[in-house]
Amino acid sequence: MNTLLTQTDQIIISIVILVVSCGLIWLFLILNKKEYKRYKNERYKYLNNIMKYPDFMKFLEHQIEIGKSNFTLGLISIDNFTQLRTYLTEESLSEYLNKIGKLIQMNLKVGWKFAQTKQRDTFIVYSPELYRDEELSTVADRFKNVVERRIFLQNQIPIDRTLTISFITIKENASLDKMLSQLFGTLFGAKKLGGNMVKNYDSNSVINSYDIERYIEIENSIYNQEFIFRYIPIQHEELERIVGLELEMEYKTSLRQIKHIEFLKTFESSQDVYWFSLWAIERAFEELKEAIDVYQELFIELPINSKLLEYDVFIQRLEALAHKYKIRPNQIQLNLLYINEHIQDIKVQKNILKLKNLNFKFVVTYLENIKLEDVKEYIDIERLKVSVEYHQLLNKIIDENGYKSLNLINIKDQNDYALVDQYPIPYVEGLFIGQKLLRDDLLPYMNKVKK
Repeated sequence: MNTLLTQTDQIIISIVILVVSCGLIWLFLILNKKEYKRYKNERYKYLNNIMKYPDFMKFLEHQIEIGKSNFTLGLISIDNFTQLRTYLTEESLSEYLNKIGKLIQMNLKVGWKFAQTKQRDTFIVYSPELYRDEELSTVADRFKNVVERRIFLQNQIPIDRTLTISFITIKENASLDKMLSQLFGTLFGAKKLGGNMVKNYDSNSVINSYDIERYIEIENSIYNQEFIFRYIPIQHEELERIVGLELEMEYKTSLRQIKHIEFLKTFESSQDVYWFSLWAIERAFEELKEAIDVYQELFIELPINSKLLEYDVFIQRLEALAHKYKIRPNQIQLNLLYINEHIQDIKVQKNILKLKNLNFKFVVTYLENIKLEDVKEYIDIERLKVSVEYHQLLNKIIDENGYKSLNLINIKDQNDYALVDQYPIPYVEGLFIGQKLLRDDLLPYMNKVKK
């Protein structure tokens, strides 16, 4: 009996010990969870306002987890960063980005936090405050103006870059992933419109992930120098000297080489033609600046498509770029590579008139499928470019259009050049007249052939 009682006592004691142990473990877990939660709260409460991107994302998730799910997010992105990547060393790029980061940090309000995203040229900002749209636009504009000021690197290189800012207000119970997708979609939508703006989220301003990837793909092609720029001399026969340089672009991929008339059409359908054309124009101005400073009467011929003329802001940007590089508008001739039905739109006609009034010029390339009389109704043609392949139509073209603006192109040999003696053609270009030039060849060639 005593033995049985001892065994029962042992069982009871074991059960008590087990229950107490489980209770202690449960209490430990509860206390540990509370302590961890308190630690997290304290940790996020006293985090610096500058954070690494993974920590920033954990911070946002934590805010939603503790019920503080109403806040504002913004993206601050450096415009035309790819151009900087092409001529700055990695050390200088890092120095520049650090200085941009410090400017952002210096102008954060209390409680705001920010981080550099996976895209090096873009920073994300958190604000615990909720603003009305007009208030947030005012705050973002002020922020943009402060951070955009000129930055000097240690090697004294001055950097002037504009910013594009997108923002979105996170509402209660909203999906963070969805909000971030909309925020980035808004940013890249603004970038496609040329950047240099503050854009609040709305459903019409967002582009999808495919279009974002397409934009980044073109940017990477720019960085990898897959767009080749060459300049074709345009000679005036009576003056016997080079009077202009035509930009010719080529997209050189691993599979094939694509002419600008082809890829600009593709970019038009993907809505990348506007921002890409602005980049191409600025690069051409940058590459031609030295030659124009020496030969001040040179004009520049730039290939564009008529889709660009639908953008009111294109005129402002073109005028601003001309002013930036000190190139007179009458030195800039816009070559409409192909003319579609948009040329008849009232908006396009108004923009053509604005460009004309600013003294920009237009060039048109003759094709059999365009009616020049209709084109001339809307455009004052400075030069009419006609390829030697249309030599049999030259009499007809001259009778209908005169000869003073005629520009014979694609002259390859003496037989082609004989057309110049046969017809009163003032402007000529082609490999028989002068070779296609890269940037570094421009001045040496111009100096060599100077009459």
